[in-house]
Amino acid sequence: MKSLSYCIISIIILSFLLGCQVQSLGNSNESTKEMNVLPESPQHIIQGKWSIQKIMTYARIMTIDKDTANQLVGSSIQISSNFIQTDPSVVESILSSDDKETTPTLSDPSYEFTLVDDQKQAKSMSPSSDQLGFKEDKTYRVDIYKDKQFEDQWSLGIFLFEPSTPDRIVLSTNGVYYELKRS
Repeated sequence: MKSLSYCIISIIILSFLLGCQVQSLGNSNESTKEMNVLPESPQHIIQGKWSIQKIMTYARIMTIDKDTANQLVGSSIQISSNFIQTDPSVVESILSSDDKETTPTLSDPSYEFTLVDDQKQAKSMSPSSDQLGFKEDKTYRVDIYKDKQFEDQWSLGIFLFEPSTPDRIVLSTNGVYYELKRS
């Protein structure tokens, strides 16, 4: 049953990646994926201690039940350029068994920032920017990897944010979209 959940998570992530058709930041000849080399680096926005405030919306397909999803409200996540640290409740509910060596702290993560095309996202199965509380055309997506080659994605999920609201980000994981506030 657990391996089925991981398979479903992978399908959801792949569907989201294909559906959003995100536009990469920067020049494709440069290494723009790491936080410290992005041209107009939004890295400062995601760094800090975050508290999961509430559930914004659910995807059509979820890999955790609503009770488990609600239990994560109030949990915290600390993000820096050197590590990401999560509460035990986040570890137990979200992170897969493949990530046991990275819990509760992922050391030396790699971050990939991409600019989300809102018109293409609206055509995908993902919630709209309005449903996620975004008001701007410029929404960024942050994928987290356990390696510097950007091949081994961490199972925490993805973050979405807009530069005009630096104290608010959205975590998308297991078909649940959470609002996080800087604490």
